[in-house]
Amino acid sequence: MAEPPRPAPTREPSTTSAVFRHLANLLFTALFLGFAVMCLVNVFASSVEVDHLAGQTACQGQPAGCEAMPTKWERVPWSHSLQVSTTGGTIFVQCKREYVAGSWGCEALNTIPPIPVSSAAASESASAAPSAPAPATTARSLKPKPAAHLPAAPTTLRAEAR
Repeated sequence: MAEPPRPAPTREPSTTSAVFRHLANLLFTALFLGFAVMCLVNVFASSVEVDHLAGQTACQGQPAGCEAMPTKWERVPWSHSLQVSTTGGTIFVQCKREYVAGSWGCEALNTIPPIPVSSAAASESASAAPSAPAPATTARSLKPKPAAHLPAAPTTLRAEAR
């Protein structure tokens, strides 16, 4: 008669490997939660600093007295993209953190092309007097006008007789 096969010996995990596995799980969980919180802060926290920095970046290379106002924002955990209206035109600016929690840095994605003015055209336009006065606009009344398609008096609906 043949003897039944013996089961393979099972090895009990040592307490040191169980503790190491538990610590590794805790470390991974803490890193994941920390990264998630930093991403949420990058998207939902106050962005006054980023708006100001984007305005400064958009006004670089423009004449003195440049005023910038962000008009469109797009926030993701790794960057903020802004459309900034300046006195010279619209600039698209992208701001990123140095690392996930570092300081902000912005760069302009486009520039406003300077208006080329030749010296001959500039001297002619500066010395020439306007040929016709600018058309004067008349003041408009602030009272609303009645709409032509609306009835003058309110109407009521009649109930149909059965």
